Amino acid sequence: MLSDVWQILRASFNKRLYLYYAVVTCFTMFGSIPIVQLKFPFLYAYIPMASLFLIILSRNFLYPNFKFILLSRKGVKLPVSNQFKQLAGRMNTPLEEIRIIATNEKNAFATRNGIAFTKGLWDELSHGEIMAVAAHELGHKKGRHVIYRFLVMLGVMAAVIVEWSRFTSPILLNETITQILFTAMMNVSLLAFLVVVMIPLSWIAELKADEAAARFAGKENIRSALLKLTKPEQTGQPCETHPSIQERIKRIEKMKI
Repeated sequence: MLSDVWQILRASFNKRLYLYYAVVTCFTMFGSIPIVQLKFPFLYAYIPMASLFLIILSRNFLYPNFKFILLSRKGVKLPVSNQFKQLAGRMNTPLEEIRIIATNEKNAFATRNGIAFTKGLWDELSHGEIMAVAAHELGHKKGRHVIYRFLVMLGVMAAVIVEWSRFTSPILLNETITQILFTAMMNVSLLAFLVVVMIPLSWIAELKADEAAARFAGKENIRSALLKLTKPEQTGQPCETHPSIQERIKRIEKMKI
């Protein structure tokens, strides 16, 4: 039983995408179909799929992000070297701190004041590759990718909530329980919808940041850094937040600098 659940959680990106679509579709049909008897099959299908979606969302996104945010606050703060200062100056992007997070996982992300590297990544990469990763994260900051995605997400949420607020639900036990259930279903479905809608925006942001890294730190450095971030058998697999490593490298190699 546990092994079956584990295999589901490790499902490929395409299979996870089907699940997100199914969650949104079941809720949409449940809320929009006027015939009460036809609503219930979609409700019965919705419950296990929504539960699986929440598990995947928590395991793959919420938990890792919260973990890295918490660890970054306890990370070792390093002096910003002249190389990092020069890179930030050429990219015209502020860089106030470099932090090293005590974990063997390989990751890096932009913080409000700088860049956080995991120790696993910092120890694995060469100096040139570290500068390329730094340029990638500064590319996110320079392009204000987080702000743009947040604004798009707010707009999508508002439009979807207005549309879904017109849906109806049969009374289950009493009106209060019905309202709580329907609100919970709508919130979970909204999360699934946002995951799907934000995929192209997230991928574009990553490709733009890769371009910045190639331009300011060298194509070969960002290419080799990306290959070290992923196991060879996983380079062709995209995810909800990043295109595949193969696609990213292909775009980098086509750049004319």
